[in-house]
Amino acid sequence: MAFEPELDRLFNRGLYELPPHSPNPLPLSTLADAVRKNYPGTEVGSFGFPHGTDCPFRADISQGVSVYINQYTGEILGEQRGRDLLFYVHQIHIRLLAGKTGKTIMGIAGVIMILILASGLVLWWRYKRFTVKRNAPLFRFMFDLHAASGIYSALFLVLLSTTGVFIAYEDSLLPWLYKATETSPIRRVLPSSPHQGSMRITPEQALSAAKGALRGANPLDIEFPGDSADSYYVRMRFPEDLTPGGRSWACIEQYTGEVLVAQNSRTAPGPTRMEIMVRAIHTGDIFGLTSKVIMSLSSLLVVVQAVSGFVIWWERDGKKGRVLPPG
Repeated sequence: MAFEPELDRLFNRGLYELPPHSPNPLPLSTLADAVRKNYPGTEVGSFGFPHGTDCPFRADISQGVSVYINQYTGEILGEQRGRDLLFYVHQIHIRLLAGKTGKTIMGIAGVIMILILASGLVLWWRYKRFTVKRNAPLFRFMFDLHAASGIYSALFLVLLSTTGVFIAYEDSLLPWLYKATETSPIRRVLPSSPHQGSMRITPEQALSAAKGALRGANPLDIEFPGDSADSYYVRMRFPEDLTPGGRSWACIEQYTGEVLVAQNSRTAPGPTRMEIMVRAIHTGDIFGLTSKVIMSLSSLLVVVQAVSGFVIWWERDGKKGRVLPPG
């Protein structure tokens, strides 16, 4: 999950390769026409923008189909249909594919993990193993592996667990935090007011309005109005926002180009900024590639802990509860 964008690009390499191109992309309305031409009877719901000029745009159309299009020529490069493996990995991690019940279970698991880490630190203190003795019997080898991997990953696993618990129970925690700080979350979407005979502004005009409201932020994607009462919705990201989804956005009136509401991650209410920080810590995005690698390796050490812990339990049970001697 920490490297989901990178893995998506790796697994779907053909959808992300652009040949040499002109310096300026085509207008979004032109790209939308190209998609309609290749997919008759469909409408573009949104456009996703790449992180660099060497990647294509993504057009989301009906029935869960994402179309990748060369924004410089209008050529359709390929498509993705339905939900891929990474989607299910994500849903298993946060909800166990079981909706709110699964999210609650994951929250409880996070609390248990914190208790296990605390008890593990107490047990580690007795022997203080920092290294693994090579060529040792299985029990000693696994004991050292369990203790050493545990102490090196403990701090990061505490961060992962506590932030995971916050995310699992944010529907209850955030309203309390807003009330305690006498603030309120910013509404994400406001409707447009239909004007008799008025024409919808172009997507480029909506993007321009969003950039004006959030100066210094780059667009991640733009959702088109679905009907006469909908508005444009533009998600944005400032350079310091390292999370893939960004945490800033603007809702643009589809007829006048007025910014109906916007959230700036730099000036958002305290609980909102706390939520942003918690998610960035949990995913490892907070310090970029370095923290993503550290958090990922710490997560892998949980597997080492589980396997070595099981072997220790099995060996002790078979040897009448033997305890490792000091040294």
